[in-house]
Amino acid sequence: MKIKKLIILLFSFFLVLPCMSGQEADERIVLWHDRDIYISGEHMFFSCRLIADENIENRDVSKYGYILIRNTENNNVVNVRIKFTGNYFTGALYLPDTLQTGYYQLVAFTNFMKNFSEELFFKEEFIVANRFDASLESLNFSEREAELETDLPGLQGVEIVMNKQKFVPREKVELDLSFPGKEPNFRYGSFCVIMKGTRLEKRMTEAGNEFTQISDPAFQKESPNTLFFHSEHDGIYYYGKVVDDDNKPVKNEKVFLSAPDTVANLLYSVTNENGDFSFLLTEYYFGKEVFFNLENDESGKLILEDRFLLESHYKPSSYAIGADSREKILLAQEIVKVQKAFPVEVDIDVVLPDFKYIPLAYSDAANIIHTSEYVSLPDFIEISREILPGVRTRSTGDGYKVSLKNIYTDTYFDELPAIFIDGVKVQKIDPVISLSSDDIIKIEYINKERFIGDLVFPGIISILTGVDLVKSQEGYPPGMMVSIPLNFPVCKSFDGYTYDNLQNLMMKEPDFRQLLFWDGQLIKRDNDLRNVEFYTSDIEGAYVAIFRGYTADGRCLMATKEFKVQSDVKK
Repeated sequence: MKIKKLIILLFSFFLVLPCMSGQEADERIVLWHDRDIYISGEHMFFSCRLIADENIENRDVSKYGYILIRNTENNNVVNVRIKFTGNYFTGALYLPDTLQTGYYQLVAFTNFMKNFSEELFFKEEFIVANRFDASLESLNFSEREAELETDLPGLQGVEIVMNKQKFVPREKVELDLSFPGKEPNFRYGSFCVIMKGTRLEKRMTEAGNEFTQISDPAFQKESPNTLFFHSEHDGIYYYGKVVDDDNKPVKNEKVFLSAPDTVANLLYSVTNENGDFSFLLTEYYFGKEVFFNLENDESGKLILEDRFLLESHYKPSSYAIGADSREKILLAQEIVKVQKAFPVEVDIDVVLPDFKYIPLAYSDAANIIHTSEYVSLPDFIEISREILPGVRTRSTGDGYKVSLKNIYTDTYFDELPAIFIDGVKVQKIDPVISLSSDDIIKIEYINKERFIGDLVFPGIISILTGVDLVKSQEGYPPGMMVSIPLNFPVCKSFDGYTYDNLQNLMMKEPDFRQLLFWDGQLIKRDNDLRNVEFYTSDIEGAYVAIFRGYTADGRCLMATKEFKVQSDVKK
């Protein structure tokens, strides 16, 4: 079974973009974040849910999603890839200190959703104020005061119950959820407690509208595209095109892909009639630099798809913020300036790549030479002459040529072998010619034809160096280098400081949290929800607790509850 699965996966590496017809959108992303108004340098805490049709056939549900933030000039300021667990993800996006005051759009989608209209992507507007911008001229304020959050009875019959309504700074708060009527089929959700006024009034009153069901006719749209963007379950796809000098597609061109490593690795794809190609990259490649290059550099040039490039443009809404929000933003700017001196730790879970195999160019080498076991030699020509039997390196006038002796015919191959330097396939041996045996760790080579798919190599030689040729890019493919980021790290919750003893309570550092609590994975267990507990900060004023949940069939559950923090309250 393992061999069969490996063959299927390897076959998928060589796929080019097939056509699709009659496919309907059966995936959608909904995203919930803690606030609508942020100061640059803060975190945006969010939870993200993938809604997928349970009747999907002939493909796996997407496991990876993409989130971007763009400004009014349609420039992306944040790009991340997330990995769903059980169709759910929760994290914390850092909003760069350099963001200018203005309106921004948050967008979320899967690769498969790119087959359909971008109208189906999750899109939401929010506000960022640069903490050094006192004028706030980029924001639109109304003449009336904002209608701030009030206690909502809840969508689908859920309510927030509190132990009391007023608290002093650094006091423990306990919340619970109540279902006065018939309890809905709650699956999971999120809970946040924030300063009153940091969410826009329209978002509170329209909270349930964004949860359109998969069965909704507006959601069922057929793809207008002829290219098929694959569902990413076992890895992520990279798409590209090969064109000639006149930008005409080049067909039947082999495209190679490999990453710097201590082992030689290789994937390849063949362009179709439109010059298109695709690669399925497992998580082995995550966090690595990968090199794309053509079998023949003179055949054309490579163009890679930009996964985060959207066709639609972001046009800010005309929604005006309440007149009293200006003072709240100015206060928040000063609060964040203090927080930069006394930061509160955000608990981020590092996510390591998960992969079961490495796409090796070969499994076993016929010859393995560790140069440290021999007397020091000045360059690769001497190394091949003295300690590499069956390897011949010669100068050609404009470079160097390495040849391998075929063990079956006892003659040298007429064509060049496949050459790998630090795991990456290259075309010439020249970059290592000047390296001494002290600069090289290991040399492996195979003196016979090597078959990879329908490729035939007249032998393979792989050289592992002790110098950083990747950083200098000397000798590496002249095509294209791309850094593949790791999956975005998980952040499940945030609760700031805990004042459960006198020493913590008397802590002199200021606690200026506007977000008191966040739990992005409030999961129902054994027909019960755990109590929500947190501590207030030093900022006095009105706060609002917001519960956001999802039923098994995707319906929204929501409730809010207000309370106050003031120092003259008796415990």
